[in-house]
Amino acid sequence: MEGLHRRRRGVHRVSAARSWTSGDGPKAIFTDGVGWLRERKVLLPGVTVLARLVARVRDDTTKRLFRGEQQVQHVQGVVD
Repeated sequence: MEGLHRRRRGVHRVSAARSWTSGDGPKAIFTDGVGWLRERKVLLPGVTVLARLVARVRDDTTKRLFRGEQQVQHVQGVVD
């Protein structure tokens, strides 16, 4: 079970990195995740499981981006 858990964290990290750095849509991130799992010969989860992971990752990325934007606006307001 530890190996499976480690692989899930790995595909989550890969998907999060792709989402943060590329701005790609869910289909491209999903395909990347499948490729990452296949390269490592991991039994693929159900489509819904991976789709939910991608949706969570993209949602987290959007929130992170929005928080960063708010911080920049706050700093600009303090400086002005």
